[in-house]
Amino acid sequence: MNASDSSVSVTLLAAQQLIRATAATALAVVAHNLLDLMRSASTFRSRGEFAAAQSELLRSEKLFLSHFTAALEERISADIDPKEETKTPRGQTDWQSVSLVDEDQIDERIAFDRIGQLIAHDCEAELRELSAYTSAVLGHGRADPERNPLRGEILGSAVHIAIEKTSSEALTQSILAREIGRAMAQEMPACYRAVIADMKQRGIRPAELVARAVENSPARLQGAAFDDARK
Repeated sequence: MNASDSSVSVTLLAAQQLIRATAATALAVVAHNLLDLMRSASTFRSRGEFAAAQSELLRSEKLFLSHFTAALEERISADIDPKEETKTPRGQTDWQSVSLVDEDQIDERIAFDRIGQLIAHDCEAELRELSAYTSAVLGHGRADPERNPLRGEILGSAVHIAIEKTSSEALTQSILAREIGRAMAQEMPACYRAVIADMKQRGIRPAELVARAVENSPARLQGAAFDDARK
């Protein structure tokens, strides 16, 4: 099953709209946090860096959301129906080639990779439940978190792309990656729960319930009752 199937497309589009709205909320949080960081900075240089990042964010908010939305759609489609294998998915570090870049580039790459990691860590329970629904939508047959196209890695990659396309300054990119990553990780649990609720309203049964139905079948329950009676 791929993203061109109408039922899949409609369901995932609804999820993407919820994620985009959450990203917009996260940007507002980041703008406020950057103002606080600027006011509390201990050096003039740090204040200037935070001020520049906030100015860039406020100036390019709509552009960021546009790039984020496009990148998210592209990454989800590629994850569902990959056309070709890639050596290193965007958003993951190729540590074998890390020696080919300088230290600043390594730090930048780690900062971007952490976006997806933060989301995955702070949304562990929600992503575990959501993977059962996305697996059902995509016909995986069983819940598979690694094939959930809405997982943290995918969102982190979309944020990475949006930041790179919005700002050309490496330091500003690094600050935005750190702050947007934190804000997204904070906001995404509620978003994932909203996505799950939407899928439930569409009548989607989570893939894991198939296994539970077998475990709780009348035969299993009768056997359990018989075993209890013998004890």
